[in-house]
Amino acid sequence: MDMGGMTADNSTASASFCSGSGTVMMNGYQSSENGYCVLYLFQNAVVDTRVKYAFALLGSMWLGMAVELLRVARTVLARRLEGKVPNIVADLLEGLLYAVQMMVAYWLMLLVMLYEYGIFIFILLGLGLGRLCSRRIERACLESTACTCKDKEATGCHCKASQAGKLPYLLAEGGSPCCGDSSIPKTREHSI
Repeated sequence: MDMGGMTADNSTASASFCSGSGTVMMNGYQSSENGYCVLYLFQNAVVDTRVKYAFALLGSMWLGMAVELLRVARTVLARRLEGKVPNIVADLLEGLLYAVQMMVAYWLMLLVMLYEYGIFIFILLGLGLGRLCSRRIERACLESTACTCKDKEATGCHCKASQAGKLPYLLAEGGSPCCGDSSIPKTREHSI
């Protein structure tokens, strides 16, 4: 028996977890468990069992991490390719990574708009973990190339030699898909 794209067997299997054939926006934040089944980004990706829900949560967390890691990957790539390949090649690769980052960011926006609180919490967790990982990568890959005040004339760095106990470090600003993202590292002073 056809029930709006679900078979009778599928509807009884999902009845213990959620109901419906998949919704894309609930009325305020709620849980899918004992509520409405959600449609996870694609038409046939109905989250209607606990196993699918667990994968949806983990996938949401991974997508949150991916946005931040793609941002730092663009910065690291730009620094590593500088002077090694023609500028057009480096720009094309950075542009491709930016397009992938934005695609993932818009997927996250759509997932937040499901108004399913478990998915929302795991997106936030993924964004936080992604930021943690990206800062570690930035410190390992970018700060090793940061200038010191002795290099000022040779590299064009802007250091203030009079500030003892401070080191310049590179920080790629932004990470939000809507609030301005800069792939060009900026120098900031950081106390040690």
